[in-house]
Amino acid sequence: MGKASIEKPWMKYYTDFDGNIDKTKKTLYRYFVDEIQGYLDYTAINYFGKKYTYRQMLYEIDRLADCFVNLGIKKGENVVFVTANLPETIFSFYALNKIGAVPTLVEPRMAKSRIEHFISMVHAKNIVMLDQVYPKIYDLFDKYDIKHVIVQKASHALPIFKKIPTKLFNKKIHFGKDNRLIKYNDFYKLHEPHLAKEVEFKEGSLCAITQTGGTTGIPKGVMLKNEGLNAIALSFNYTHNACVPGDKFLNIMPIFTSYGVVCGVHMAFTQRVIGILVPNFAPKKFPKLMLKHKPHAVIAVPAFYEILIKNKRMRHADMSNIKFAVSGGDVLNPKLEKAINVFFKEHGSKFNICQGYGLSETSAVTAFNCIYKENSEGIPLCTSTMGIFDPNTMEELDYGEKGEICVTGPSLMKGYYDDEEETNNVMKLHKDGKIWIHSGDRGYFDKDGFLFFEGRFKFVIPRFDGHKNFPIQIERVVNSYSGVVNCCVVPCKDLHHMQGFYPLVIVEMQDKTLDPKKVRDGILKLCKEKLEQRGQPCDVVLVDSIPLTLVGKNDVNLLKEQYVNYDYINHRNK
Repeated sequence: MGKASIEKPWMKYYTDFDGNIDKTKKTLYRYFVDEIQGYLDYTAINYFGKKYTYRQMLYEIDRLADCFVNLGIKKGENVVFVTANLPETIFSFYALNKIGAVPTLVEPRMAKSRIEHFISMVHAKNIVMLDQVYPKIYDLFDKYDIKHVIVQKASHALPIFKKIPTKLFNKKIHFGKDNRLIKYNDFYKLHEPHLAKEVEFKEGSLCAITQTGGTTGIPKGVMLKNEGLNAIALSFNYTHNACVPGDKFLNIMPIFTSYGVVCGVHMAFTQRVIGILVPNFAPKKFPKLMLKHKPHAVIAVPAFYEILIKNKRMRHADMSNIKFAVSGGDVLNPKLEKAINVFFKEHGSKFNICQGYGLSETSAVTAFNCIYKENSEGIPLCTSTMGIFDPNTMEELDYGEKGEICVTGPSLMKGYYDDEEETNNVMKLHKDGKIWIHSGDRGYFDKDGFLFFEGRFKFVIPRFDGHKNFPIQIERVVNSYSGVVNCCVVPCKDLHHMQGFYPLVIVEMQDKTLDPKKVRDGILKLCKEKLEQRGQPCDVVLVDSIPLTLVGKNDVNLLKEQYVNYDYINHRNK
């Protein structure tokens, strides 16, 4: 037969790629600067009508680099970002890269304990924060001896006529008297020209730390490298139907995800597109945004496309502008894939939906369906090497044989921050002398080099919006409820969407005479207090006893089969 990682059959589709990746060996800042030469007067950002050219974007980046240096931030220092897709966030991201500092990107919607985890983990002394996050974390400033907190407002960059009527993050925030708080306007005035010196590139140097649950759901910091993100950006120069300068790119993937910072920011802007920034995205807004902006390119999770094709406003929409629509962050089921492609064709687009595959640990993307094959995750990027391995022997399997999806190449993370044990669990040295990421995902390659995803070895529950819930996190909370003998969290189908699952809690109580409704309400209340919003179980089911396997573990597979079609809507209304 043959081994995919050795023969690389996908390379026949990259006829223009000569294999040279020397240009990726730069900082993100330098790669960005080099790529935009000749396009400086093209529009780079459209933020609710406020536009920046690439020339203006570069000016803002350089100015903020001077401001950060004036504030005392140095090369190698970790700066926590708890913010959204704002122009200032992107400028700050590249500005820190210019001086060699490292942004740790954290989701603003996270529970306080999660945000605290990352502040503590990277020993941050400086924070860039959306104003709305202040009430949640202000008491952490003393606890961790924070020096400076730069406060951003979503309305700062809006055109004058948009500032008053905007409904973006319009909750009034009352800040305490704290000299560490620096409003963005005041931070901007710290500028002293040419104060910041551009650092030289060093192989393996960090450009960002993003968050992931790893294989266990425990928060981990993924250390991304400059050359890794550059390799992803370079790869898109050689993909079919990719963006060209001046194309409009609808940027709805948040910067605090690897997916968002790699593809939505660095890949997009080094392709010289017009980045349409959406800082407070809600899935229901997707159709309206598509109709308003008519983007040429968009990257979204599968559920957003389902919302799009079902929306009544899209019934007579012209989709001929679409030439690069990627679905990632979750598996696209065949039924939805077919429905999206039919919709695109009926509404004027010549292109199919492009499924993608990637991990935070591999700089977000390693394969996608730029050459379309139905139900496939596509072909590896030209700078990535992939293979299917036996997870027990680490021997590579032949075409068509199913095993663990593994990745090697320049896009691999440096490791998990301050977690050598978990790093070694996923980054393994193979007999070819290369380090490979072991994904924990099951799949196979066909003879043409197309990847097919077959499920996960690790147990996660993917929501319709791409958010992944780890059962172990919910089980820890439920087991802390008084009287719980045993519990097991399993997926049940989302009854409102064509794909996705919600976590369902199966509970065995010590006292079998307790009122099931009171127990259910009590556990749901506890979960609401302890878990983030998207980690809430849809319901709690009380059973006399949870079935066990022969070795005494919860029989998860039996429960999954039993409850996958559970009607949580009717049961919770009883």
